[in-house]
Amino acid sequence: FKHLVKFKADRVRPAVVIYFLTYVMLSVVAGFAPNLMAIKLVGAFTLGYAFILFTYLTAWAVALWYVKVADVEFDPLKRVAIKSIETEGSSQ
Repeated sequence: FKHLVKFKADRVRPAVVIYFLTYVMLSVVAGFAPNLMAIKLVGAFTLGYAFILFTYLTAWAVALWYVKVADVEFDPLKRVAIKSIETEGSSQ
């Protein structure tokens, strides 16, 4: 079980950091460089809207990545942990 928790933390931490950095950078740039965020890209679509869209898409990408990793890597380890706990419990 401890191996599963450590493995999961090691795999999830980089994704959380990537999302957190995009979120913080959005807030920092919006607060300290509003003129930069007001640059128009296409019509009324500004750099600020693009950054917000990028942050939103990053959150979805991290969520979809997590679902895939959980299915492929975490679930088999979970089954091993459950079997280990069950065999320890039945031997007592």
